[in-house]
Amino acid sequence: MRFGHAAVLAPALALAACRGPAEAHPPEPAAPSGSARPVAAPADTAPTDTARPTAPSAASSATATGEPATAPAMAVPAECRGSSFDLDALFATAGTLTLSVEADGKRALRPGGACSVPHALASLVPASGAAGLEVSLGLEPARVRPGGEVRLTVTFANRGAEPLTLGFRSCVGDPLLEVEGAFAADGTHADEVPSDYGCGVSKGCDPRMLVLRLAAGGSARATGRYRAERVKLGPPCAYAPVGPLASGSYSLRVMTPLVQGGGPAAARAEAVLEVGP
Repeated sequence: MRFGHAAVLAPALALAACRGPAEAHPPEPAAPSGSARPVAAPADTAPTDTARPTAPSAASSATATGEPATAPAMAVPAECRGSSFDLDALFATAGTLTLSVEADGKRALRPGGACSVPHALASLVPASGAAGLEVSLGLEPARVRPGGEVRLTVTFANRGAEPLTLGFRSCVGDPLLEVEGAFAADGTHADEVPSDYGCGVSKGCDPRMLVLRLAAGGSARATGRYRAERVKLGPPCAYAPVGPLASGSYSLRVMTPLVQGGGPAAARAEAVLEVGP
């Protein structure tokens, strides 16, 4: 399956798009949104966007935007340091603009919400992989009927002896967990029907960014949903279901919101999904 706008943005490039604390940020350019497919919304949340982006690439650097490679040092707030974090709840308020009064009396718009950051994360989060970080995907249920729905839970666990500083990013209106697809043992993309339809438009991204300091033995979790059905790309530049996914055993792969502090491998997670009666 081809992916949406997040696939073409590097973690540091995406984060560098958020400039100084007093600046407002226009949507970031991105790849065609038609390469994204719909995912099931949480039971208590109405769907806000049928297009799915995917994980950022690690190919670019922060300097590609002309921004400085590093940002002013900023301590991770006390409420963002701990052993247990609900990423769904944190992202629900991250990036919300609030009006503040500066020391010089001037007013400025700042990103609000606990743990959200107003600038690039280069000074806060190491760019290399974090020793001791374990990323896993849980499915509930692990076996589902064709066309049935599965609850996804990605856990970021610190198995090391030292705290880890992690950076997360998501676009407003997009799910935290982006389903890459269900793949058969031979590598076939089983839940996508080939299509010759092409999209000629692009979708921007209004990014939300968080930094967390995860204690040794601690964890952070993000949730999502997946429906065991086949989809096909078509007008209006979106994926639409065309039938249930056939019975079988699949590797379900998702892209996570982790963009800094875990290395490229930590941006993905997968688990075995059994589909059958």
